[in-house]
Amino acid sequence: MMNNTPAPPKSPDLTRGVITGVPLALTRRLCLPPTLDAFGRVRPPLDQTAMHLSLELAYMTYTLELEPWMRAGWNDISIQVDDQLQSGVTVGMSERATSERIRGLINGWKVARARMAMREMNPVAQVMGALRQKDKSDTIKAVTMLHPAAGGRFVVAIGFMGTGSRFYDWFSNFRFTAEEGFHKGFYQLTKVFEDSAQRIQFPDTARALGRESLTLADILGEMRAPDSRFTLWMAGHSQGAAIMQIFCHRLLTQWGVQPRHMVGYGFASPTAAVGGTALDAAAYPLYHILNSDDLVPRIGARMHLGIGLAYQADEALRSAAYGWRDTPEEMQLRADAQQLFQHIQDTPTLLESMAALLTLIREEKTEESFQALMEKPWSIAPLDKAFTFAEGRVKDTLTRMVRYARIAYHSMTGARMATETVEAIMADMRPIVQAHSLRVLLSALRDRYHPPHMMRRAHGATGAYGYIAGEGHRRLMPFYWALDAQGQPVRCTLGRYAAFTPAPTEEMPAARHRKRMRVPVARGLRAQGTGRRRPRRRSPLPANTPPSRKRVYRLRQGGGFWHFPWRRRAAHE
Repeated sequence: MMNNTPAPPKSPDLTRGVITGVPLALTRRLCLPPTLDAFGRVRPPLDQTAMHLSLELAYMTYTLELEPWMRAGWNDISIQVDDQLQSGVTVGMSERATSERIRGLINGWKVARARMAMREMNPVAQVMGALRQKDKSDTIKAVTMLHPAAGGRFVVAIGFMGTGSRFYDWFSNFRFTAEEGFHKGFYQLTKVFEDSAQRIQFPDTARALGRESLTLADILGEMRAPDSRFTLWMAGHSQGAAIMQIFCHRLLTQWGVQPRHMVGYGFASPTAAVGGTALDAAAYPLYHILNSDDLVPRIGARMHLGIGLAYQADEALRSAAYGWRDTPEEMQLRADAQQLFQHIQDTPTLLESMAALLTLIREEKTEESFQALMEKPWSIAPLDKAFTFAEGRVKDTLTRMVRYARIAYHSMTGARMATETVEAIMADMRPIVQAHSLRVLLSALRDRYHPPHMMRRAHGATGAYGYIAGEGHRRLMPFYWALDAQGQPVRCTLGRYAAFTPAPTEEMPAARHRKRMRVPVARGLRAQGTGRRRPRRRSPLPANTPPSRKRVYRLRQGGGFWHFPWRRRAAHE
């Protein structure tokens, strides 16, 4: 009698990532020994599992969904939002990571307080937060945690969050002037996090090591030694990836951390360095996954630190990850939005286009059109808050922004912004600005440039960088930044797709991925010149092995080698 009872649904694995499904405890893929890359630099190998883990870490910094990570064994979690640090969220040494107490910890006051700070709703606190950014940016958001690795080692993870939902989180992005050779806003955020290194605690790990306390500063100090027990793994998206670059530079130059102990992956990474640094830009142990449709990786400063991996956007990516509607009206609006920013190739051209567009809006649009922007809420919270904060002084604000764009251009390039260039860009933009209202124009810009920047869309739909990491990683083109004879940054490409290290799966052992060849095994006494000769033993084949398989492939153990028949040796090697 047949049993028609349906099989119970397979329970989801709560220790895997929500975008790629990668096991969150695969720390061994983050501790691979350095190799020589295609550009001749020694760096951590490019690994798909490490890239997937990094995408999950970068995404988690936005949601603070820590439960899967804690179930996977990550512990000693610290969350920093601005100058508020919630440190020491821990599973506990005496209980399993799968215990029910995790849910209580996740819903505890430390994580709840961090989430509330990231989504500040108090109007007075918003105004105070905006005023606090007048002289210095402090809106850093980062998650730090630790996981034991093989051989008594540990992996310390730092995930840097991108621009938040509060409107004043965007202020740091627009500090385009230089400070210490870097984008000023990103550099100030990095310093705020670096100053917290003494306060970020790892209490459970300290007890396991027999120490009274263990801080991030202590770990970074030990990472100066070649045989350090700690590996630092960093990840970030957008602004977070820019902070990752500057923090890596600070660790190498100020803390003396060995580059062999670090690895980092950034997604939608802006440029962070204004010019040449004390180190070769390609020598940083960082990788940056970039979408050619995304505007953010082209701007920020002048150069990326590390190796860039560019994906040339195609229709497969756009149809799978953007969620664009293909009505004639929507397609025309996206084409107009793209034409507005067609001159942008880097930060200097961004500043020229910004000055041209803001000047044009100030000339072409009336106060009534500006007032219409505030009649109903915006789907983009920072824009909604920014227009409300302006309170009818929009034209004065635009004038100040144009002046600031010219100052930032001079700070970034050492030259004045050419008036002729701005006027030529304005001539190209004018028909589009005249044809659309400001609300329609800004909505079109968001529709064109926001989807290519996302890791994951609403309701769990595939985002651009989720697609690239999962489906498009074989089409990533590597490049790095160097300086030409005039000291200007230039982009150097390899001309072929990036090569990933083989990543053994759970179903297939690592040996199946290695190159098959005649490899010596343990030598017997006779091979060493002593003892009597041992009879040759053959490994029996299974009884159901077909005759053709027996002829083509016979495993013979003898002479101290794994031997394959010559007819098939080329296929295996």
